[in-house]
Amino acid sequence: MSWMQTPLFEMQRRLSSSSPSKLTQRTIFCEDELEELADESSPSAQGRALAGILLKNYMTSKEHQQAVKLANDWMSLNPEIRNKVKANSVNALGSSQKDVRLASAQVISKIATIELPKQQWEDLVQALLSFVVKPEANPS
Repeated sequence: MSWMQTPLFEMQRRLSSSSPSKLTQRTIFCEDELEELADESSPSAQGRALAGILLKNYMTSKEHQQAVKLANDWMSLNPEIRNKVKANSVNALGSSQKDVRLASAQVISKIATIELPKQQWEDLVQALLSFVVKPEANPS
């Protein structure tokens, strides 16, 4: 496999070709990265973790104005897409791969930072508690 065929290269290519100013492309990007993060059958834990990091980075910036814009972009996505990203990110916490769990936790943290102040993710705490009270949902 050449370096151009690696999951890392492919995800970086998709990210660089994505135009954050276009709602359709943002939606496709989020769905693509989400599918990779949520795919427990994927042989590449690094690819799945990178997908989570790309999703997280898609929603945040160190510059305040850009962070506000990205948060607004996230909130402008179709609620079905946002809910799918949230549900699959929470489900990825149950992954057998530590890097995937860590990446999904970062995605969840960023989404929560954007949505909780707007009263948009009311079932987050309950979803997280399910990993605490069900040992089989919390791999070590």
